[in-house]
Amino acid sequence: MFLLVDCGYGTISELFGSVELPTDGSKWVAVVQRGEISFEEKINFCYMAGASGVVIYNNEPGSEVPFNVGSGDAATSWVRSARSWSAMISAKS
Repeated sequence: MFLLVDCGYGTISELFGSVELPTDGSKWVAVVQRGEISFEEKINFCYMAGASGVVIYNNEPGSEVPFNVGSGDAATSWVRSARSWSAMISAKS
């Protein structure tokens, strides 16, 4: 089981400042909003902070987002629209 952690835009200042990350060794997945910095930076910063995975959701309804983002060792992210992400969270409750 993984915890889902809202990490804002996935910036360094959020991940190592304002975001409350698990401190008990739990596995967690970073949920980050598209925008502010590149997808590759988001993924790399989240992994640096200890995330087991990263979900990037779209902040612009109706716009398409490429699935294959980043390069090198950056993991592939799963991008959903804000509306469908909200529906997924509601369904889990």
